[in-house]
Amino acid sequence: MGTAPTRGSSSRQPADFDQTDWNFLRLHLLLNASATLLALIAVVMWIAASDSWRRVLRIPSLLLLLIAMGLMADGAYHGGEMVFRLGFATQGKLSVLPDHPVKPHGLQDKIEYYAPEGEVHLLGAGIVFALAAVSLGLSVRRAVTTDTVVVQRVPPTYVSAEMGREGSVKPISLLQALNDPEDEIPVVPPIPAGRFWLLTALIAVGVIASGLWFGGYLASWPWIVDRERVMRAIHRIPDAKRAREGLHIVFGTSILVLALFLAILTRFAPRSRVFLAAFSFLMVLVMAAQIWLGVMLTFDGGRGPLARFKNTAEATVPDPDDAAPSAPATLPSIPLPPTTLPVTLGQ
Repeated sequence: MGTAPTRGSSSRQPADFDQTDWNFLRLHLLLNASATLLALIAVVMWIAASDSWRRVLRIPSLLLLLIAMGLMADGAYHGGEMVFRLGFATQGKLSVLPDHPVKPHGLQDKIEYYAPEGEVHLLGAGIVFALAAVSLGLSVRRAVTTDTVVVQRVPPTYVSAEMGREGSVKPISLLQALNDPEDEIPVVPPIPAGRFWLLTALIAVGVIASGLWFGGYLASWPWIVDRERVMRAIHRIPDAKRAREGLHIVFGTSILVLALFLAILTRFAPRSRVFLAAFSFLMVLVMAAQIWLGVMLTFDGGRGPLARFKNTAEATVPDPDDAAPSAPATLPSIPLPPTTLPVTLGQ
């Protein structure tokens, strides 16, 4: 619990990084974070804008996206160098070659072999954050946009006003009878913001499940949640140096709850701009904190400060939970015949 996940992640720890490792890591994180921020600003701004503002923001949004793509390409280059030159997030070739004699057996082993839990979790988290950005833009557009429909007048139809009375007619116009005499009627365009928030919440459920799988919070088959271990991680939150995993669980659940709440809000009260702004801002803060905690857990493990990587001294401090008493090393793991048991214990 106090160390980095051993399956699907790098075995290298920040305490062992040299200056080259740190330079590549910083540039990789900085470039990709900047690219993501610029892309989100451009996309959310474009989706949230009205039709008139889109004409103005077309060129600025395109320039922001081009800059973001350039930064992302540079960040991807540094990520490739970290993997192929410096050995980040690599596994031994015997564990990945398909022709190795030791092949996966059983459904769980096959799933982990062809869909590593770490990659599934990170991919799903990226999809959730992207859908949340699109949903946020649609919510803003629905809250501030009102289209105007121009109603064409229909020539009046003259009918008899009094039955049986010749020469007495009265003009009747159907649209004039149903609508305001003016030619323009304001209407709210159909924008599916609530459906996108609901889709975000549904995918978030799967991402939370994959995170519990990746973090080792699922018991043996049929993968029931290890409630005791989850509660242990949450109870560690008051300890700032062991709060990463617990906060990651809490923030992941918070994203799911906020997405469901925003789906309800945009469906039944789409023009509640104060509530929409407050909960959207809270969603952005929670997602930013969740991304940062994910970076810390991936590269630095579940134990350490919340605002930075561990230094060498902090990395060498053992976790009290890792010092649990274990069974004697000489105790056989399978029952042995009575004649051989004393000999085995005496070795």
